Amino acid sequence: MKVKCLFCALAFASAFMGLTACGDDDEPQPDSPAEEAKAQPGVIAGDDGSYTLYRKTNYGDDWIYVSLSTMDTVAVSEENHKESLDWDIAFNRYNVRTNSGTSGNGKGGVYKTSATKFADVKDFPAADEFTVDTEWEITKTPTMSADGVITMTSSASPILSEAITIIIRNGPPDYNISENVYLVRSADGSKIYKFKTVSFFNAKGNSGYYNFMVE
Repeated sequence: MKVKCLFCALAFASAFMGLTACGDDDEPQPDSPAEEAKAQPGVIAGDDGSYTLYRKTNYGDDWIYVSLSTMDTVAVSEENHKESLDWDIAFNRYNVRTNSGTSGNGKGGVYKTSATKFADVKDFPAADEFTVDTEWEITKTPTMSADGVITMTSSASPILSEAITIIIRNGPPDYNISENVYLVRSADGSKIYKFKTVSFFNAKGNSGYYNFMVE
């Protein structure tokens, strides 16, 4: 198990009000009922070719499951998502799952390339070079305790879950976004998608919304 992000007490205490003030990760709902109706089901396609999740997730095991072939959300529960091959990738905050390993019975997995542009990825690795999902610690509850958060054991991709890392500081947090192109294998193992994290903001500039590109 690995801790995605541990907040030190002083940093979290000073940043907590900033999190609330800027609206980051404190309102896990779409911006409005009208916008929710417009966005569901699925992800929102941007003019730049990227896709943004229609809502931010709650802390804990609240995941949005997506089919990369249809670029649409898939309705599966935490109780049955492992048995479903309808989804390829799933998101919880900045944590990411593939349909593989401890997250699903599929043939998914991730390979991190050294390329920063889709066009530069011309060769695909061997099947055994893809990393499958494993146990992963995620934030269950943010607190004002000594550790700053209460974590829980979940399951995620150890590779893709580090494409976004949060930086806690005085005031609102910041995010490190990986520039690398990742290769994500589909749940049935028949296709490999090029995947790149773009930002952690939606078109309105609200944080907590995973924004990515797929080819």
